[in-house]
Amino acid sequence: MVKPRALIDLGSNSIKCLIYEPENRTVLLQYVKVGALAEGRTADLSLHPGSINRNLDILQEMLHKAGKHGCQRIDVYATAALRQAPNAESFRSSFRERTGIEIQMLSPREEAELSYEAAAEYLKGKKGAVFDIGGASMEICEGLGKRFNDSICLDLGALALSERFISGYPCPEQEYLALSEYLDRRLMEAEALRNAEVLVGVGGTVSTLAALMLGIYDAAGLEAFIMKKELMEAWLDKLKQLSLDEIAALPGMQEGRQKSILAGTVLCQSLLRYSGLGEFKVCTRGWRHALIYRLSQT
Repeated sequence: MVKPRALIDLGSNSIKCLIYEPENRTVLLQYVKVGALAEGRTADLSLHPGSINRNLDILQEMLHKAGKHGCQRIDVYATAALRQAPNAESFRSSFRERTGIEIQMLSPREEAELSYEAAAEYLKGKKGAVFDIGGASMEICEGLGKRFNDSICLDLGALALSERFISGYPCPEQEYLALSEYLDRRLMEAEALRNAEVLVGVGGTVSTLAALMLGIYDAAGLEAFIMKKELMEAWLDKLKQLSLDEIAALPGMQEGRQKSILAGTVLCQSLLRYSGLGEFKVCTRGWRHALIYRLSQT
């Protein structure tokens, strides 16, 4: 019998561990914990010592879970926060010394291609755009059906935007307006949005927002959820009026995402406004799901 493997996604906001069976490429289990690696970065995007220690501890926890499942191979991949950090090598060497495992870095292009591959079926053969909102960056990919054409990576992660624009909760109206106006300017760089017939959202922000609407974080219910513009804007109006503790207590809120969900929702609103579409589809799979298919061949 082929032993399971583990793929750990060290994201800018959350850490996800997929336990999978490589022979038939089936995901057996998924563990998720918010580590907020991008939280508290300095002006040059160096990682904060507290964030480093917190995420190293969570990675150790994920390795322990993989070990309990008898995983014969563990791969760890990192994205924007570590990719951008001047002190990334210090983080990687600390992890290497602890575990003997090398953290591999995904380039923006690789991350975009994998995200598109994971979500392409939702385009139904049409010309579309897939956006993947992370903690420190967002990839916007364009293609036709399953054919990936191009992508752009923008420093518009939900956690980074929250730290830059939102000083407190409930959110002051002037801060919401400043964030919204900033996003409208920045999204002019993403022509793929204007040309899309179908829009698909990937990542924890869109899944959590859909879970708030459902009142429960249920993977089956979230898959292929249709995010309607009017309902999303109603939730945005609600979130702006709540304290951080009230946001954290909402049914469906994933633990640890209360600090980034408001900025992430404003970003989703701006994406729809710029695209001219009235809805987007939610995809709970991400680049890690596409990557296990490639890793299973090695």
